[in-house]
Amino acid sequence: MMPFFRKLRHKFLSENRVTKYLVYAIGEVILVVIGILIALQVNTWNEGRKEHKLGEQLKANLHGEFLRNRQLLDTVLLLNQNAYDANLALLDLVGADARELSRHNLDSLYYFTLSAESYLPARHTIDEALRTGQIDLIENNELKTILLEWSTELDLIQAYKLSQTNWQNEQMIPFINKYIPLIQTERYGGNPWYKPSKIPFEYEPLFQLLEFENILDNNLYLLHLINMRLQEIRQTQEEIL
Repeated sequence: MMPFFRKLRHKFLSENRVTKYLVYAIGEVILVVIGILIALQVNTWNEGRKEHKLGEQLKANLHGEFLRNRQLLDTVLLLNQNAYDANLALLDLVGADARELSRHNLDSLYYFTLSAESYLPARHTIDEALRTGQIDLIENNELKTILLEWSTELDLIQAYKLSQTNWQNEQMIPFINKYIPLIQTERYGGNPWYKPSKIPFEYEPLFQLLEFENILDNNLYLLHLINMRLQEIRQTQEEIL
């Protein structure tokens, strides 16, 4: 094709047909421009296809990660609800006498009250996508927005859990340690060092203390906030899935 155009150009020049040559030259430029535009369009299409494929792979990886996270969240929700229920049961028993207390498995309630867990899901795929900017490969803007909301909600729930854990470790457990043997609660965790305490003790004095009631009340409040946030995270995860 190019030798043909060169012959035409040489013919026009040799015959001094300048006007036709200019028309031809303009046409040749237009053809070149069209060729370049077509090449750019093809390249853009190829790049778009590659990005679409990468975006679909990213969504598949996120889907698998969030399926695993859902299983973990269900377990954490169950443990935290058990902690909430046990804490509430203890709070309801504040002020009870020895006879009423003897009707309840207090060691079990103590154990499960202290058994709330943190939700620490896998975040590698989404964190990497956010760090590298690959999150923009997801064409669904609504999905991108929900993914960003999930990351924000996760940071918030971890802050809530840290507050509850600090309260439990710095206030609740040191206070309870003065009144009951925690070793007797270990049987409910399946821990091999469980054994009945050799130290004489009574449950009733603890349940007559205002400070104990306040400690249980604040711990219950923190667990309630955590469980509410976990439910919100679960709803967000379901939207993502």
